[in-house]
Amino acid sequence: MFLAKACNGYDLIYGASSLSAKDRAGIEHGLIRPMAERTWRSTDRVGPKKG
Repeated sequence: MFLAKACNGYDLIYGASSLSAKDRAGIEHGLIRPMAERTWRSTDRVGPKKG
């Protein structure tokens, strides 16, 4: 749930002139990507087991 809120917040400020390319890269690589990777690793991507 937090990942969705963080992405939404980032989407709202992405075009702000006060954010530099370095700031964006820091947010993307230091916050968003690690949270997404952790979520990806912690979910069952194969689906429910049958039987």
